[in-house]
Amino acid sequence: MAENCHLTEVVTADAADRGSDKKRQQPPAREFWPGQLGFLLTVMGYNIGLGNVLRFPYLVMKNGGGAFLIPYFVFLVTIGIPLFMLELPLGQYSGKSAVTFFKSFCPLLTGIGWCNVVMCFFFNIYYLVLMSWICFYLVHSFFNPLPWSGCDPAWGNGSSCFWTNLTAANSSEDYATDMDIDLLRSENCSAFAADRRSPTELFFERNLLGLTSGIHDLGEIRWELVVCLVVSWICVYLCLIKGVQSLGKVVYVTALGPYLFLLVLLVRGLTLPGGWHGILYYLTPDWERLATPAPWVEAAQQIFWSLGPTWGCTICMASHNRFRNNIYRDSLLLPLMCALTSFFAGFVTFSFVGDLAVRTGRPVPCVLKAGLSLAFVVYLTAFDSLPLPQ
Repeated sequence: MAENCHLTEVVTADAADRGSDKKRQQPPAREFWPGQLGFLLTVMGYNIGLGNVLRFPYLVMKNGGGAFLIPYFVFLVTIGIPLFMLELPLGQYSGKSAVTFFKSFCPLLTGIGWCNVVMCFFFNIYYLVLMSWICFYLVHSFFNPLPWSGCDPAWGNGSSCFWTNLTAANSSEDYATDMDIDLLRSENCSAFAADRRSPTELFFERNLLGLTSGIHDLGEIRWELVVCLVVSWICVYLCLIKGVQSLGKVVYVTALGPYLFLLVLLVRGLTLPGGWHGILYYLTPDWERLATPAPWVEAAQQIFWSLGPTWGCTICMASHNRFRNNIYRDSLLLPLMCALTSFFAGFVTFSFVGDLAVRTGRPVPCVLKAGLSLAFVVYLTAFDSLPLPQ
């Protein structure tokens, strides 16, 4: 009898030890977003960014204005929304990030989760370089007058640099009266002065980037940009220092603030002499471009670029939701918000591009070189036109 009691005590003690070890080995409970709005704003901040403000207007200009909008919204409905309908519920239901989700779903697919991590790692390196450019402009925006408000001999060539509001080839009134959609779309830039460039464009190429004559000339290290890059990484670290608790609060500023700035710039752009001509170029489709594959291919690429599905990030963010959150509503709302923001940012960009076209007497495609520099140059011109550009 005593032996049986002793054996029972030993078995009970061993079971208790195994239970405590099991508890110690269990991962900590997954944190939830501080509020449902925090989740929505975080995904909006992930979707809505430089891809909407920089890349989308560049693709519109490259693919014949409004012709690009048609395939973009087609692929939004056929690709973007369905992928969000797939990934967000998977993350919320499993409560796991991409790596652990694929590992638990099928161990053979664990590599997909790690590929998501590697892709995000390299993409962040590229993205933080763009953030360092913005940090560089932020520092210079405290100068009075703004460095790009005039031609500086230190980085501007006196023969090519011009002030768009002082040296227009034609008066705004005469050019606006004779301007039609064919002239707006003319790509024969050789008939116009190609060497006349705005201070904002020269500031971007020569003062920020320090472009050289070619790849054979690597130039020198820009220590200002190195410092800006370090500051950008520190900002990212501070935003994520407490996980979803800190990130869910930061996005109230980072996700909502740009809408206020874009609205102010749109109102200003529409009051400029050529603002409506840029909007006309933006909305009028070039039907011949739709018969070519380029707009359709780049519209599909832009869906993946701006929405960011298949990267694992949406699965991770949705995994911090509560189980009974209405994820299907969010899966429909978030892609639509991203697309409408791109559409809205295009109005802002092209209102100022149209004004530059009017002031320089050139068609819209000839005003600036299409590329990621488009928005950097256009938005600098936009801020410079405000009463208090700083």
